[in-house]
Amino acid sequence: MQIALAQINCTVGDLEGNAQRIIDAAQHAADRGAALLVTPELALSGYPPEDLLLRDGFNRACETQLQRVANAVKKIAVVVGHPLRRDGKVFNAASLLRHGKISATYCKELLPNNTVFDEERYFEPAH
Repeated sequence: MQIALAQINCTVGDLEGNAQRIIDAAQHAADRGAALLVTPELALSGYPPEDLLLRDGFNRACETQLQRVANAVKKIAVVVGHPLRRDGKVFNAASLLRHGKISATYCKELLPNNTVFDEERYFEPAH
């Protein structure tokens, strides 16, 4: 199995632009024979999204753009890092997109909270 890593420069808050970067990277990887593309942590939102995560509209827009990416990438499986709002909590998640659908989602368990990292302020740890 050929695996590609998306070395893309995501911009915090540019959901449409980041989604397009992921779609373009997936097409590029698929054209070169990769079966799976892995994106950076929180690639969809950019890292670190910080206080944007406190806005319901931002979280809804993340869901919309994740579905847009899923619909667009059908030739290759893609792991996309993104914020996920579930039951009033926000998680740092990664989803596997396959055949136009979100096949699986994993939420980060161990959240760094030192020096430059403040993930415990914004995210809930998964169990």
